[in-house]
Amino acid sequence: MNTPFSSNLIPLTTKEKAIFDFIVDYVWRTGTSPSYQEIQEYFGYRSINSVQNFIKQLCRKGYLKTTPHHKRGIQLTTQGTQWARAYGGVSRLSKEEAEQEVQEEGITIPILGRVAAGKGIEAFIHHETIIFPRVWFTRGNWSSFPSVFAVKVLGNSMEEEGILEGDTLLIVKTNRVSSGEMALVEIRDEGYTVKRIFLHPNQQRIELRPSNSQLQSRFFPEEMLRIEGRILGVLRSYDQKLFAPT
Repeated sequence: MNTPFSSNLIPLTTKEKAIFDFIVDYVWRTGTSPSYQEIQEYFGYRSINSVQNFIKQLCRKGYLKTTPHHKRGIQLTTQGTQWARAYGGVSRLSKEEAEQEVQEEGITIPILGRVAAGKGIEAFIHHETIIFPRVWFTRGNWSSFPSVFAVKVLGNSMEEEGILEGDTLLIVKTNRVSSGEMALVEIRDEGYTVKRIFLHPNQQRIELRPSNSQLQSRFFPEEMLRIEGRILGVLRSYDQKLFAPT
């Protein structure tokens, strides 16, 4: 994947990334930075020293800068802002760092938004993350990890695949899928949807097939669709706190 700028920033650990994502989201939503105390309360740290240490690390790595003695003195650097916009919050860890984090606690994946498992809906955001179990990231599919993201499901058109509203789908970024595979697709002028893709080259069209006997396939010319990723798996939680905005 081509990136819009060249970054020499040092990769983030999972915990550093979580704090950086929180700060980016806070700044972009409110126009000001969070205080150290707000970061402490959000992440549940017992001491503000923990927050100070993480902020120092993010400054050292070039993502942030601070103005001393200001309550809201945390600022994104130019490179930090470009990185957040270019990668949508997806960490670019070294293989060694990422493998270590997989061993310890799983992988932090950005939830890029909510996507319809019915009619396409534009709903991409960058405000949430989730940690997927490390067993999902075996050596066999390691190479896909840097391009993995997640979306939450709206609608019930894929329920016969076991994909229900509120589930989280793990997706590997790609613009190529085989006929019959399940994919995240952008429909021009409609937004994003999850469907099985069936190619009909003789008819010069693509079928988006739901997995719900009450619904019918939709057919589009190829130029109306853009494949955004292939579905790797689904995660369901009965504790909605797992998906609280970060």
